[in-house]
Amino acid sequence: MHGAIGRMRDLRRFVDDTLQGLPDATLVVDPSGQVVLANRAARDLFGVLTGRPPDGRPLADLLAAFGPGEAPDEVAARGSAYQLRREALRSARGRAIGEIVRLTDISALRAAARQREQVLQLLSHDMRSPQVSILSLLDSPGADRPPPGLARRIEAYARRTLALADDFVHLARAESAPLDLQLLNLGDLALEAADELWPQASAKKVRLTAEGGEAEYLIRADRSLMARALINLIGNAVKYTDAGGRVDCRVWREGSQVVCAVSDTGRGMPAEQLARLFERFHRGAAARSSDGVGLGLSFVQTVAERHGAELDCASTEGQGTVFTLRFAEAAEV
Repeated sequence: MHGAIGRMRDLRRFVDDTLQGLPDATLVVDPSGQVVLANRAARDLFGVLTGRPPDGRPLADLLAAFGPGEAPDEVAARGSAYQLRREALRSARGRAIGEIVRLTDISALRAAARQREQVLQLLSHDMRSPQVSILSLLDSPGADRPPPGLARRIEAYARRTLALADDFVHLARAESAPLDLQLLNLGDLALEAADELWPQASAKKVRLTAEGGEAEYLIRADRSLMARALINLIGNAVKYTDAGGRVDCRVWREGSQVVCAVSDTGRGMPAEQLARLFERFHRGAAARSSDGVGLGLSFVQTVAERHGAELDCASTEGQGTVFTLRFAEAAEV
């Protein structure tokens, strides 16, 4: 008997020490909605908000001290934002015996998100506007137009700045925006991406083909992100393939995976460049002679990671490159 009582005391001490050590404000609530346990962080928080400790008080009264937050699972008070999580407590027989309520201060995350949006707004509008104005002025006839050689250089710099702003915005949103997952046919997406790049390929006299539209290769993906990722891969292949070469985009099924490969007969890359291929702003020797800004492949990698896909690249200098994406096949509902 004494041994059992001792074990119960040890268990209670262990639970209490664990609760007190949690950095988030945490409450244990009984079935009637009364707080039976509160850790130090919760006492500090509610001491500031209500002037009293939370122990023995109704949970509803404590939560009334907060207002709505920016998301359904968030609350706010005195300029701070908190994520509110509630988990049911059940006995060994499955009977409800209360709940654990946790309040996590996410004020710093919210401030960072707002700052991020301000930067994206700066890049997507405030930085674009003067560059567009520069291009418009260069297209305008008149005596004030700069000499042709200087005009071409100014236009190239303006277009590169626009591309940098656009690519950075797309990458930032790919990293943080919620995914709108849909059941998609990857073969159709590949065909659409190839169709969009066909004019550029034709202008360079590069043969562009796409295979995979004859069957359904279903994945769950965000359509806009996945379409742009494929466009980036095919566009890169076209850019670094010389006239007379070819670019192929193929989609097929391999076991429980759907595979998409973009291959070219272009310039290829040395091993040292492959090691840094997905670094932001990294541009190899071939890229430095083009108008790229070094974010396109970082975007593709980010999209692949967020979709749980595998992205591989194989390349031999002077013989071409193959990018391969592997997705878990989705079952049609």
